[in-house]
Amino acid sequence: MSNADPRSRSMPRPDRVRRLVAGTLCLALLGASGGSALAESYPAKPVHLIVPFPPGGSLDISGRLVAQHLQEIWKQPIVVENKPGSTIGPETVVKSPPDGYTLLVISSTPLVTLPQLQKVPYDVLKDLTGVTETVRLNYAMVASTGSGIQSLQDLVAKAKAAPGRLNYSSAGNGSGQH
Repeated sequence: MSNADPRSRSMPRPDRVRRLVAGTLCLALLGASGGSALAESYPAKPVHLIVPFPPGGSLDISGRLVAQHLQEIWKQPIVVENKPGSTIGPETVVKSPPDGYTLLVISSTPLVTLPQLQKVPYDVLKDLTGVTETVRLNYAMVASTGSGIQSLQDLVAKAKAAPGRLNYSSAGNGSGQH
């Protein structure tokens, strides 16, 4: 992740730029290995921000806040495009022209977990590069006060004592909560 000042108007050096990504975790800039788009006048036209989740969710809201801030700094429109589907957003970015005008706001799941569970149409390590973390989220494990579970050790002991009897909820298979 980059420690660069987010108010900077310049892009990374062309010889060091690949397609850049970041997750909720991060904000991504799509870069090129060659190019005029990486000149000091960046951005010279509207920038597209791809959010691979539906409008109204936490990642969408985070992305829109980042877009608003970048629009103020860069004095260029930031067009937020929701492309729901864990692989659709990253694939859209990977297939976009590598000109520095496509951004991706994404959580770690489509980049880290999903490729471990299924084939994805991009290579996270070759096609995308992290730029900066925009939000850090912490997960908490909670149990009903009547469950008798006060710690992780209590949960493990109860699960071992009654296999298949405990239930949990998450955002779905492969999600960070899963």
